[in-house]
Amino acid sequence: MQLSTPLPFLTRLYYRIPKGLREMKDFKSWIASVRRTDQFLGPGFLFWITVPIASLDFCKMLPALTYLEQLRRAMPNLVWPLSPLRHLFYMIRAWQECLVIGVSYDRLRRASWVKRIKIQGFCPDTLPEWGKKPVIVTFLHSAGYTLLRSTLRARGIPAVTQVMAVPEYFWYHPEIYEAGDRMYRLTGVPHFFTGPNAVREAVRWLVPGHVLIMALDGGAMEKRLAYDVEGRGLYLNNGAVRLAQKTGAMVVPATVHRTGRCAYEIHFGSPVPENLLQEADAEAAMTHLAKSHWRELESDLNAMTWTTLEAFSPSLVGTGVI
Repeated sequence: MQLSTPLPFLTRLYYRIPKGLREMKDFKSWIASVRRTDQFLGPGFLFWITVPIASLDFCKMLPALTYLEQLRRAMPNLVWPLSPLRHLFYMIRAWQECLVIGVSYDRLRRASWVKRIKIQGFCPDTLPEWGKKPVIVTFLHSAGYTLLRSTLRARGIPAVTQVMAVPEYFWYHPEIYEAGDRMYRLTGVPHFFTGPNAVREAVRWLVPGHVLIMALDGGAMEKRLAYDVEGRGLYLNNGAVRLAQKTGAMVVPATVHRTGRCAYEIHFGSPVPENLLQEADAEAAMTHLAKSHWRELESDLNAMTWTTLEAFSPSLVGTGVI
């Protein structure tokens, strides 16, 4: 399929922009400006700050558009609300918005932010078993997934995300996260488990009143298994269910939906039934999770990112440019 978009021109244009301007999101002065804007003009205005940053990244990522089209074509019989070009920009814009929201981590309890990041469904601290069992929250890499940890911690919930590597953005403004942790009474509670000891740390962490956040579509593709969702194979890592079986934790699926400019909804599904977790084989519990996550994503296809799309088409992984 030939693209009409002048990719070489836009990509060359991106690299003609001074490097300092292209990477201005890294500067502490830019972070301070964002926080002042949030304080005086409200979170909604932050959207307009992310537009030029997202536009720059969009020009940089245009060569990956062909790969995005391949991934979408590998999922027939779906009606995509956006064209591939707009879908690409949507992903980038949501990512940049979430970086900006991360700068406001210590303000997420304010009414202006609470009404923009809404929580629906079975949030862990609203469950009858809360405080009696640990909870593992699972997610797929939909647009806005980075809000899970920050939003739970803003409710005073000790929540940690297990990751392959700590995201670079986390180191841009550690003082903001430290201030938020003091405010939410979570000083000393880690944000991430990573590295060779991550699983051991997660097992120790999973005690009543603690939450561990895990991606099902993360990790090496060759270690994943396929689970059927409406005739499609969704390749997922079953580590969350294995940890739950080992620690007695509940497993709750969560999906983040973008509902507007710097506005999101986090939907927590119902916990995986206990009888499924008690089965020695993780397949039944994982199939339940796969179908639960797919129901949410199917209603919001715009939220699907590279990682989630690749989980449906493992044979395409590595064949395109991202």
